[in-house]
Amino acid sequence: MSSPLQLVRRILIHLHKAGAPTVANDVAAYVFQFHGRIVEVETALGSTGGTSGATTVDGKLNTVSIFSTVPSIAFNAATKERRDGIGVMTPVSGEPAGVRVHPGDRYRVDVTAIPGAAAADLSVYLHVVLEDV
Repeated sequence: MSSPLQLVRRILIHLHKAGAPTVANDVAAYVFQFHGRIVEVETALGSTGGTSGATTVDGKLNTVSIFSTVPSIAFNAATKERRDGIGVMTPVSGEPAGVRVHPGDRYRVDVTAIPGAAAADLSVYLHVVLEDV
């Protein structure tokens, strides 16, 4: 007899900051109401800025960064978005692997650097696999 089909329930949480981001903590935040694992984080800008430098965006779960290398998008990047997964997120667990979240955990977006002429319209998308507990 074969095992029952198991579906992976994946949701997308969109965090947004309109206008030019400034270097600041808590630019956007989300409080989880469920158990799951963050399997990927996508960072996107409406524009990358006009002069040298990069927009660097950290993601913190309960004040601790989930990235071993903080994502950044250079002012002259070929694309205005980037996707970061298991290779740069820590600590990971489960299958599919991801950063575990629980009800009450708070994810916040911190902008830690901006180019000389600021970028615009920051979006962060959390790709989350739901867990049954």
